[in-house]
Amino acid sequence: GWIDPSKHVAEKVGFGLDFGADKHRIKTCSGDSVRLKNLLNEARYRSLQILKQRQQENVCEIHDEEELMHAAEVIGYGAVKYYDLNKNRLTDYVFNFDRMLDLKGDTAVYLLYTYARICSLLRKAETNSNENDQTQGLELQTAEEKVLALHLIKFHDVIEEVTQDWQIKLLCEYAYHLCNHYNDFYAHCKVLHSENEKSRVLLCDVTLKVLRKCLDLLGIKPLSRM
Repeated sequence: GWIDPSKHVAEKVGFGLDFGADKHRIKTCSGDSVRLKNLLNEARYRSLQILKQRQQENVCEIHDEEELMHAAEVIGYGAVKYYDLNKNRLTDYVFNFDRMLDLKGDTAVYLLYTYARICSLLRKAETNSNENDQTQGLELQTAEEKVLALHLIKFHDVIEEVTQDWQIKLLCEYAYHLCNHYNDFYAHCKVLHSENEKSRVLLCDVTLKVLRKCLDLLGIKPLSRM
């Protein structure tokens, strides 16, 4: 079987009910539920439209058609996963495509956008993250830097809490707030060509690594360009 009692511990956990955007309960037996294949195809299509809109606004870093299709798939599938995991498993689930793909909301799209933003900055800084010393060189001068750094060191505690309560939502919340803190830092603290560039680039690099681990644990592929 799937479970080896000498290696695994199985525990039954409860879940809430599923509702559609019209607030009516989704019933599998009645045939009104959305098929997973159709759901993923729609998520991929909507993600592609978001990317094409960004191309028209000249803010999309992806120009190759094949890479664009790949990114749409990653964003669409990631959006479905994140929306599903970012719920208290004991409360009812309300399906909503618009919320799922919101660029500024608590969504996988926002997390992936922030990840790509950090990658873009690090490319411009021409840094090699493997050569950075993660324990030295940080000089936290501003409130935004300190808030971001403090949030980063909470990562281990969040993982411990998730494994104790079986609430993946806690990891989603951590990743979302991490992106918020990073974007506040990005908006208020000049990184490139600043007097504190080395420290701030290092802070960006550490943030990227932690966010990548969050995405990995959530089963979402990261994108270095969006």
